[in-house]
Amino acid sequence: CSKLGINLSVALESDSLNLNQRWVKSGQYATILPRSAMGTLIDRGEVVFIPLTPVVSRVLKISHLSARRLNPFEQSLLESLQEGIIN
Repeated sequence: CSKLGINLSVALESDSLNLNQRWVKSGQYATILPRSAMGTLIDRGEVVFIPLTPVVSRVLKISHLSARRLNPFEQSLLESLQEGIIN
């Protein structure tokens, strides 16, 4: 946003998806979330989804305890995610 000269004013902030959905459904607030986070409400026509241009991107990281190794399932999941994201 800052690159485009846009300043956002954060009125409320929550890491609860259900709470964010309720705020949007109340008609008093909007949110910036992936479409998948509001998919059911969008599909039912309760809210609208407006894609942002340019596309917003972010860096995702996977965290785990440093004192233990990943089990085979976790390692496989990590490799699949890395392959899917990179390719």
